[in-house]
Amino acid sequence: MPYVEAVKDAPEKFGEAWLSCLLVMVQGDVSALTLKHAQIAAQTGLITALACLVGGLLVRRRTLFIDILFTGIFTTIADLSAHPTHFGGPWDEAIVTGLGASLLALGFHTVISRRKAS
Repeated sequence: MPYVEAVKDAPEKFGEAWLSCLLVMVQGDVSALTLKHAQIAAQTGLITALACLVGGLLVRRRTLFIDILFTGIFTTIADLSAHPTHFGGPWDEAIVTGLGASLLALGFHTVISRRKAS
């Protein structure tokens, strides 16, 4: 059932993109977080979750590599479209956010798979 799995993964993809965008936007300084930052990060998370949902429905065979690749690419694109950069060139923050979301996806997968194994 690819539909059920794609829908089940959407909140996780939202969270990975949201957290990555939130932390990169304030450059790791959590004392600088505001509701505006959370709102902008939520836009990035929503776009990423929807894109991963559609991507998950279009790809027949989903692997960990494809999942992490989708998360990174879609988060990069979503971050770029949701707000202007806060540091570096026009793509720098978006790329860092996408890499962060990919690392979170890998970390979540590792934790979840270890919990299922025990």
